Amino acid sequence: IDLHDWDGTNPHHVDFLEAADHLFMSSASMPEWRDFLDRHSNLRADTVVVTHGHLGASGRTADGDWVDVPVTRAERVVDTNGAGDAFLAGFATSWLTEADIEAARTAGAGHAARAVGSDQLAPRPGTPPQDPSQPA
Repeated sequence: IDLHDWDGTNPHHVDFLEAADHLFMSSASMPEWRDFLDRHSNLRADTVVVTHGHLGASGRTADGDWVDVPVTRAERVVDTNGAGDAFLAGFATSWLTEADIEAARTAGAGHAARAVGSDQLAPRPGTPPQDPSQPA
């Protein structure tokens, strides 16, 4: 479950929070994320990852400890839109194939770095729209 925009108060998200086996969220709307998750330590989620934008990510280990993951620096930043989704995709793909949570967090950070530097997500201002029938 990806609760990237949750502020911790909207009741709509509670069922998702409680049902998640794997929980991804962002600290952008919830600056007190660690306190919030400590108060909800009875969650069934085996995996909890909180992204912090350009500050990296944090993850809760199986024994309840928190591990901070540094950001992977992008060579260039075109647009940060989609970075969290790319992190989740990189994390999930790696975690499902390698079963190593640290490698998965690193893969997620790498995917996010590539996403923010991609012209494919958001063309630069003044760039004409690309014809989808033509190769990029």
